[in-house]
Formats: sequence, structure tokens, C-alpha cells
Amino acid sequence: MSVVGLTKEEFDNIRTRLKRIGCIGVATGNAHSRAELFLRRVGMGMYSYDIYKRPLTEEEKEMFMHDDMFIPYSDKVIFVYGGGVFGPQSFPEEAKRSFLKRHKPW
Repeated sequence: MSVVGLTKEEFDNIRTRLKRIGCIGVATGNAHSRAELFLRRVGMGMYSYDIYKRPLTEEEKEMFMHDDMFIPYSDKVIFVYGGGVFGPQSFPEEAKRSFLKRHKPW
């Protein structure tokens, strides 16, 4: 907490809010300037959100729109399904298409 300058109260607030949304883990790194919030495992797969510090580039937007592993939520938030060793490796194509009809990410 001291490395990033959080007080115990701020840390507890963040932890409480993450638990409230069902978060089971968090990862950060400088490689892609993003944080990952892990939400739920289903079998070997994992649902998570990638939250970027900066808006996505046009190239990134194009890649996320055409890969069924990702459902763009905004220009900084991507919903991700990572498959495991067996079973589905991505969202069903129809589920992604249906969401994107109702919600335009950019």
C-alpha cells in the first residue's frame, strides 16, 4: 500500500468494492498499460475485464472486434473469455454479436 500511496482506508474501500462485483483476482503490468480484473472461472475458462490506462488504438479496436475471445465495452474496457485446456476458447459468436447490437463500444 505504501508503494502506491494508499491509506488502509482507501485499500479497504477498493477491496470491498472489488469483492462486491465478484472479483476473484487482480493483475497489473506495464507491458500493455492495463489492469486485469478476474471475475469468474467456469470449468477451465476465465471471465475477466482488461482495463486500459489509455484509449485503444484503431488497430487494437479492430483486433478486439474480430476476435471472439473479446467483447469491447468501451475504448478502455474489454470483456475477455479465456478458454482452458479443453472446452470453448471464446465467447459464442452470437452472444458477442447480440451484445454489440445493444451496446456500441465506440
